[in-house]
Amino acid sequence: MNAPLTQRDQLIASLTEMVRSDSLLSCVSVKSVNDYLLHACEIDGALLTLPLQGCKRASEGGQGDDWLEIRPGELFVIPNARVLDIANVPDPRTGEYLAIAIPLCEQLLDMVRYMLPEAVTADRGRISTVSLDGLAEPLLRWAEAAGSGRRPQAYLALAGVVVQLCEMGCTSLLAPTPPRLCARIRTMIAGAPARDWCSADFEQELGISGPTLRRRLAEEGTGLRELIADARLSSALQMLLASRLPVKTVAARVGYASTSSFVKRFSARYGVEPSRVSAAA
Repeated sequence: MNAPLTQRDQLIASLTEMVRSDSLLSCVSVKSVNDYLLHACEIDGALLTLPLQGCKRASEGGQGDDWLEIRPGELFVIPNARVLDIANVPDPRTGEYLAIAIPLCEQLLDMVRYMLPEAVTADRGRISTVSLDGLAEPLLRWAEAAGSGRRPQAYLALAGVVVQLCEMGCTSLLAPTPPRLCARIRTMIAGAPARDWCSADFEQELGISGPTLRRRLAEEGTGLRELIADARLSSALQMLLASRLPVKTVAARVGYASTSSFVKRFSARYGVEPSRVSAAA
């Protein structure tokens, strides 16, 4: 007689089924049949990732051999915005990598900060892994609500996951996020990556002058042209990871008339050709 499934096994089975049916709400499913290494990935905010098949490896940018390995049954916690080198490695038995990435918006984190004021910290922490054993129940509630399209219930269940994580010591999730102009601009570009963006678009939307825009971006270590290009490539990366769109279509959707130019710029930015990242491979 087969032993009954644990809650952790139920969660992995349930999420795997939903990833294959593309029925999850408010998260990103990642699929791949190739192993690859992405250099200097910009993570814009707090993110939870659950590998379902295969494993993920991650390192804080410039940390050399300081790699963290995350396997099915573990939750990868990125507490706030940072730059990471990331490798996704397919399961040798199935030849496939599957994972779910759940972004944690500031509104949700603010709600948890209000509920747990004693847990709020200025320490931005480091990336970490935690066992799903203590999180399976609230994550199952989230998965059930997310899979059936019940957005308010999914939102509340995810807040419960964050509360549980804080009680397990992951309080750096609640570290206040300093306002960054480049993050706001990246969000705007992500909504329409193929648009022919110019300085006037951001000046009007943000209510600032051109010189102020350039000065503040320089203070954050970037320029507008560089930021637009990087945000488009970041949008392309998300499309490649989460969909089965061909590379040519992704290139067009992020504003590249030439696929070869897109491939060249993507490869230079992430250190891997887009065809290796594509879920359509």
